[in-house]
Amino acid sequence: QCKKLKKLDLTNCMLEQIPAEIGKLSTLEELWLLGNPLKALPESIFGLKKLQQLFLDSGSFDKKQQQEIKKRLPNTNVMFN
Repeated sequence: QCKKLKKLDLTNCMLEQIPAEIGKLSTLEELWLLGNPLKALPESIFGLKKLQQLFLDSGSFDKKQQQEIKKRLPNTNVMFN
């Protein structure tokens, strides 16, 4: 029921995974996932057509994973901090 949600900040929520349902947030433009011990992203995140910015911890993903995430989200500014 988040039909107009544009920004979601889940910083420091200690999430080990993101639910696949995040892909239902079709209006999402900005997603903050810093401070979470993530090892992967759900496939559904790559279907977020309006996503403009994605913030992730560089320590959660190796260089190869970082490159793959950026490649799969070509229209999104993916920031690894």
